[in-house]
Amino acid sequence: MHRRTDLVFAAVGVTAALSIALFGATYLLQRLVLPWERSLKEAKS
Repeated sequence: MHRRTDLVFAAVGVTAALSIALFGATYLLQRLVLPWERSLKEAKS
């Protein structure tokens, strides 16, 4: 059985990069779609 650790590390790296990109995209989308949410958080503090 051949183990392709380089392929596994590449897959982990791509998955991590996609996860960070999707998190950032949802954060930006939330700020655009729900602008009142941020003003409510600022009012509480």
